[in-house]
Amino acid sequence: MDIYFWIVGFVIIVYGAIFISRRKLFIDRRYEFAIFILALYMVPVMMSLSINIYIFLLFILIVSFFRFKGSYTVSNINSEMFEQVLLSILNERNISYEKQKGAVALTGYGDKRITYKQSMNSIDANFKDIYELDLYKTLKEEIKNRIKLIEERLFPSTGLFYIVIGIVFIVFILFIREQSVCMWRF
Repeated sequence: MDIYFWIVGFVIIVYGAIFISRRKLFIDRRYEFAIFILALYMVPVMMSLSINIYIFLLFILIVSFFRFKGSYTVSNINSEMFEQVLLSILNERNISYEKQKGAVALTGYGDKRITYKQSMNSIDANFKDIYELDLYKTLKEEIKNRIKLIEERLFPSTGLFYIVIGIVFIVFILFIREQSVCMWRF
């Protein structure tokens, strides 16, 4: 059973190491969330829990697939960098827009919005409003390609956060295991 906790801690550390690389990644939040749900899915397997837990986790996975449709995590950039790329693409394509705080409303498309929010050194970008438009795929791909060309580097605080969480998780499990072994000695 201990191997499961080591695997989960290791997965969190590897995820953090990907962010530490300082590469600019454009990650679909549905898949990002699915990885963590699948890691949680191992808990009932390792602990031989009820089938209800499996059904609950499967339900969360299905709901999250629809909830995060059109949502992306863009790593190792800040909101100013993302906004510059987005606005330059919209200007080049002559798409009218209204700049708002943490969003851009596409005025020529019924004020559909692209929202973005910075979290440490990553952006949570939400294209859900424009997901059904023909513009969505080309805009997303162009943003993805241009972000990779940005040479400015940020301190990878998100990666550091995940690495620390992974290490704390493993140390906590080792501590709990040691405490349970000590309790059985008496």
